[in-house]
Amino acid sequence: MRHRSRAQDTGTGYDARGVIGLRCTWHAPGLLVAFLMLWEVLPRTHVINPMLTSYPSALWPAFLGLLRPTPYSPGLLTHIWATVFATVIGFSAAMALGILTAIALWRWTMLSKILDPYLVVANAMPKTALVPIFYLWLGGPLSVYGMSLAISLFITILMIYNGFQNVDPNKVKLAVTFGATRTQAMRKVILPGSVPTMIATLKVAVGCLSLESWSVSSSLPILGWDF
Repeated sequence: MRHRSRAQDTGTGYDARGVIGLRCTWHAPGLLVAFLMLWEVLPRTHVINPMLTSYPSALWPAFLGLLRPTPYSPGLLTHIWATVFATVIGFSAAMALGILTAIALWRWTMLSKILDPYLVVANAMPKTALVPIFYLWLGGPLSVYGMSLAISLFITILMIYNGFQNVDPNKVKLAVTFGATRTQAMRKVILPGSVPTMIATLKVAVGCLSLESWSVSSSLPILGWDF
């Protein structure tokens, strides 16, 4: 028997779940507004030292000033666009290569045993330390894209491969019992079962990539390249 909502059972036409969902959509912006109000009020009333935190109304004119280009700087929007573009390119390439590499590791167990320690070490390595190497190998502009790829590639491989490993093995055995090849098991069982892991990987990789890409873009002028 198909489950019916309480609204359908009572005949009122009132769906409580829809109302709750609508209320929840306002929680995030409401929390942001409350945070900004506290940030404005507490320093102004000297509950918090304004020298340490400032407040939004004081930061807003400085932010508008950063948006305007000067003879010495192209403006904040130009820098934001460069970082976002490098992030999107590196993130897309990392997701594609990460999924393909994770599939190869799942398909060949010996390969995963050989590469696993190297992937763990490469993921733990601070990526900003590689900036001079990529700068020498690829030059100024390409080094940003290379670093964007390196930042998110290893964590993507490890997380997606771990998601493949966590798929219910009984489902894989059932598919093989019915005559599925490993490729078909990957396509019909492993990949659909790893969608939550892929979504979690997207969230983690975007956060790491945005922060590291900003750091790399900021360090390139120190090396003499104005990206």
